Amino acid sequence: MHTRLRRTAVTAVARALLAAAAFMSAGPARAQPADAPAPAAEPAAPAIPDTPAGSQLRWALEALSGGELGDLDARFTPEFFKQVPARQLETTLKQVHSVLLKGKPVRLAGIRDGASPLKLTADLVAEADQTKFTLFVNVEEASGKMNGLLIRPTASEAPKLANYQELDAELTKLPGLVNCGVFRITGPAEEPAITLIHGLNADSRLALGSAFKLYILGTLAELVEAGDAAWDEELEIKEEYKSLPSGDMQLQPAGAKFPLSHFADKMISISDNTATDHLLHRAGRESVEAYMARLHNQPELNRPFLSTLEMFKVKLSDDRGLAARYAAADEKARREMITPGGEVAKAVPNILLAAAWKKPVEVRRVEWFASPEELARLMADLRRKEARPGMGPMGHAMRLNPGLGLNREVWPGVAFKGGSEPGVVSGTWLLKRSDGAEFVVTVSWTNPENLVDEARWVGLCTAAVNLTAGAARE
Repeated sequence: MHTRLRRTAVTAVARALLAAAAFMSAGPARAQPADAPAPAAEPAAPAIPDTPAGSQLRWALEALSGGELGDLDARFTPEFFKQVPARQLETTLKQVHSVLLKGKPVRLAGIRDGASPLKLTADLVAEADQTKFTLFVNVEEASGKMNGLLIRPTASEAPKLANYQELDAELTKLPGLVNCGVFRITGPAEEPAITLIHGLNADSRLALGSAFKLYILGTLAELVEAGDAAWDEELEIKEEYKSLPSGDMQLQPAGAKFPLSHFADKMISISDNTATDHLLHRAGRESVEAYMARLHNQPELNRPFLSTLEMFKVKLSDDRGLAARYAAADEKARREMITPGGEVAKAVPNILLAAAWKKPVEVRRVEWFASPEELARLMADLRRKEARPGMGPMGHAMRLNPGLGLNREVWPGVAFKGGSEPGVVSGTWLLKRSDGAEFVVTVSWTNPENLVDEARWVGLCTAAVNLTAGAARE
């Protein structure tokens, strides 16, 4: 239930950590054989530039290594705190150190993009297991304070592949289950046609993680079109609908109100789980299930359509047998389990289990599922809705986060939603090429036994998009 985020303004720090720190790790350190040679001496630390961004980098290295945080108001702009409250920032930084970095320091390995005094990109290495991370720092010129800070695992470089067959060969090396689909969308917006260009296990249905939130967005758009909702409608935060991160809306006080468009932006761009659950309840579970069923060949796999909090309750309850019982139950029994008084409804997700969640839990039976073709159909329907009058806020939500660092001269139009949990990662892109051709690219990977290597997956997704950039032009 976590996705990557690229934003030009204020950026949250490792926003999914509380519930998904394990997702961001590249995996455990590999043990050295007994006769392995002694490791080479570490190279000298790179010089940190004497700039506002360099000064903030020094602080960030100390903070991430477990040092004192000091006065956060002196480090970050008020606009940053509007997106990431100080309390959440402090908690997140401590979680990065204790969970992501395993309580050990982080070492500066290099500095890129350091020409500007107000921004830089730093390459970091965790001393605990040599995992590589990338740290982005942006500083406001007037105050010298940070208005952007992001740490994430360093993505593997996209492999240079000659064709889709080579992509398939790389994907099939991944442990577990994988599928991939590349589709061309043609025809008028109201009657899109979907043509499969290339597929690998394209009829298989794998877990989606937070990509399920697209079904909620589509349902909400239909309510707006019918006059039963409005993008500027104020929706009240309710305590009972607050979920675990990713996101930050769980920190808003009960009773605070925001327009539906704000909830939609948060749900799609940063995969905010509390925003998601509020919109699911506003749209109605039955309405979301009905919308999904029109675009899905096996909708019973996703019924009942769980909220994020319900999913956390199933998988992170102190009752460690609850997930297996829910997985084994039929639809009627599952609905009884989530109704007031039912086993799931009464359960409470354990925050400590969330922070240490590093083992897949029923990822083949308890999740949200779709095939590549069904995801392409969903994206085509959202494209159809987006073209209609009054749907600007829906398109805005879909296009805030491109998911990958794509060449925007090649891909001027990008909409994206992805998701993950331990053992699961999935991403789906709606792409418009510079010649006007439109595509859907989707790649999902499920490993029921172990964590997935997200950085490796990102590299292969990038390769899939790069191959599609060269697909035949009509």
